[in-house]
Amino acid sequence: MVVPCLFDQVALARRQQELGNGVWVRRRLPLAAALDAVPADDRYADRARAVAAVIGAEDATRATADLAEAMAA
Repeated sequence: MVVPCLFDQVALARRQQELGNGVWVRRRLPLAAALDAVPADDRYADRARAVAAVIGAEDATRATADLAEAMAA
């Protein structure tokens, strides 16, 4: 559940909802309703597992170190 407060948070909340990764909590969907809806919907758990698999397959530490070395050279 994403509860944006300022600036780019609204765009990020909208994008997470579009991707199916979360619920953009705003006036039309109060936080209490989101707290009830998300655990009851298996799509969010399925999407979380899919995203975890992608992230788990990446070697972000090595990629970051390689980038830092390239920038320093």
